[in-house]
Amino acid sequence: MITEKGGFRLDIVLTHSTRDPKTFSEELLLEPDFAWMQGAKLGNQTMPSTKWQARLASGAGEADYSSALEEALSFLEAKAGFFRKFSEEKGEAELVMNYAVQPDEGKVLQVSYSPAFLRQVVDLEIQLRVQGWSGQSN
Repeated sequence: MITEKGGFRLDIVLTHSTRDPKTFSEELLLEPDFAWMQGAKLGNQTMPSTKWQARLASGAGEADYSSALEEALSFLEAKAGFFRKFSEEKGEAELVMNYAVQPDEGKVLQVSYSPAFLRQVVDLEIQLRVQGWSGQSN
């Protein structure tokens, strides 16, 4: 949960038609916040695809944010082979940046990414989603 003003959370989300999500954890060396296999039952719904989500970084303030983006870039560079193969398999990868914002002030959200970070995201065919949340969020 993001509870602090200026707080953020950066997640990686993977979607695939058939792969076992355990392979994502093994190859990326990350434990997911949630994962399910295609065909799994959640309540009365059958999941149409495999889904896996893990946190890459979280924090608050400019120093944490800058450090988190450097860590994410390093992670993407180190795991580039995985993401290229994943894309070839028609898997979808997405980076999701969630920010805590307070809309009662002037500027409520400013997002900056380095050219190196953006090049890596584009090169690996990873989607980038930015979300601002007021109050507490996941």
